[in-house]
Amino acid sequence: MDSHLIAFVVVAGLVTVTPGADMALVARHVFGGGRRPALFAILGICLGCLVHAAASAVGRAPVLERSLLLAGVHVGMGFVWLCAYAALLERFASLLRTGAGRRRAQAVTGTVLAGLGLRLALERR
Repeated sequence: MDSHLIAFVVVAGLVTVTPGADMALVARHVFGGGRRPALFAILGICLGCLVHAAASAVGRAPVLERSLLLAGVHVGMGFVWLCAYAALLERFASLLRTGAGRRRAQAVTGTVLAGLGLRLALERR
């Protein structure tokens, strides 16, 4: 396997799982409307990535074939990641709709904030 392809797959994987605007958009659709709007957002994001990659490859005939392959790999990885992320957010949203889940989330949030406040108070300047 080509070392450039391996390097691309590693970097593309890291970029794919890094939170960004696309994850915020998917989260907004999951919490606002559920799975169906989130899946359409995911499809739109992936289609946009594919169109952008194809447009950037125009005019570069020697790398056109490989660029489209790599763009397809990246879009596929992004699609799988965003679908898993949407499913996880939907489960989290349904958990928060219950009283026990909401109380547990508030307890965790309070503990984290108290710990951060304690760390800040004990920090030496």
